[in-house]
Amino acid sequence: MPSTNTVLVIEDNIVNRKVLYKILEDEYNVLEAQNGEEGLAMLQANPQTAAVILDLVMPVMDGFAFMSKIKEIPEFKDTPIIVSTGSNNQEDEKHALSLGAWDFVFKPYIPEILKFRLRHVIERSQMAAFERLKYLAEYDTLTDIYNKSKFSTATRELLEANPEYPFAFIRFDIDRFQLFNAFYGDEAGDAFLKYLAEQLKKLMKDYPLGVYGRMEADIFAVCVAYTAKDGLEQMIGRFVEFFGAYQSDFNIIPSFGIYYLDDYTLPVGIMLDRATLAARTCKGNYMNHIAVY
Repeated sequence: MPSTNTVLVIEDNIVNRKVLYKILEDEYNVLEAQNGEEGLAMLQANPQTAAVILDLVMPVMDGFAFMSKIKEIPEFKDTPIIVSTGSNNQEDEKHALSLGAWDFVFKPYIPEILKFRLRHVIERSQMAAFERLKYLAEYDTLTDIYNKSKFSTATRELLEANPEYPFAFIRFDIDRFQLFNAFYGDEAGDAFLKYLAEQLKKLMKDYPLGVYGRMEADIFAVCVAYTAKDGLEQMIGRFVEFFGAYQSDFNIIPSFGIYYLDDYTLPVGIMLDRATLAARTCKGNYMNHIAVY
């Protein structure tokens, strides 16, 4: 996450640079560059920079070229850029926004407005970085559904909040998925896993008392409230149809294990283990894809 006290000023006019330095020096560690090329090198040498104040018209590399370069570097995704300009050219403003500018300040500078806008973009940047870190901690980056850790936490919260409902724990995977990857490659395997996750998202919209996630590789899990066991197995039947609908020459066969919860205080890992034991009993069974613990 960017440091809150370093600001990079990229401005070819030495007078403007010194004005900005004087305005900011009491609150920030101010770095200076006289063109976009020099500013890019300085930013890469100081990746914890909290924000950039950028002039647009400069020799060697102008502000537009600088922003185009920055867009290609994921490390600076959350580094806010405030464009410093002396014109009201709307085309320049639209172009700058399209390249990732966060805000604008106009020359001559009004110190209070400059400082306010700088604080604001830094706060927004920190929030964006925090949200991304939170996402990476909770979601599987391939499928965009809960990872194993977050799924376990969400399952525990769901059960504790709804003790009056019966719940089932479902675990499923794909038979011979490693062989699928060997035949078609990891990219095709990843595409299929993303397809499954999308279908699972759609299906679970009909089950508000439920959570789901990817445990690892081709293993997914669901904890869901049910009203009747046959209804739950019909839900799984609907999901099995998605496997058949996927366009592939490979015979994709799932294995589902169900554990009907009889003790909500069990660790989620044990619930998963019991559903896994059930799923293993139908491995290689081309007629029956579902087994109960």
